[in-house]
Amino acid sequence: MAGPGPTRAERLGRRAAIAVFGVVVGGFTLINTASIIRQVWFLPPAEASTACRADLLGLIAAVRRARGAAAEEVDGERAALASFQAALLPEWSRRAALDATCRDDAVALRALREVDRLRYAEEHSVRSEAVEVARLRRGVQRLELELGQGR
Repeated sequence: MAGPGPTRAERLGRRAAIAVFGVVVGGFTLINTASIIRQVWFLPPAEASTACRADLLGLIAAVRRARGAAAEEVDGERAALASFQAALLPEWSRRAALDATCRDDAVALRALREVDRLRYAEEHSVRSEAVEVARLRRGVQRLELELGQGR
């Protein structure tokens, strides 16, 4: 035989607890959703444009630095590629964020695409030239040693 059901006060308490839980969870969700929407769609354009162009100049400098680092490598393709990729940092670690940062600057977006193309062309160049150039560099280093001018 079943006992008596919940009293009116128990039912009211249960409903109040569910309502409080719903308000807390709903409020938390609403606040976080508003924060995300503000960050994604309402960036201040002037600040973004300044940061965008400065970061773009940093990417260009990093590609030049990486090309120089790879050119100094004498141990073959893998070493040249590793030197190239290491020299791209820290600027290229922030590359993914630049699409959003530069979205309101058409000139910067076009420049960003060109810098991306330059980076991958330089990387391809490092891969294709490294084996032959590394062999030539090692040969010249041996000649320098023979001539008494080596490092």
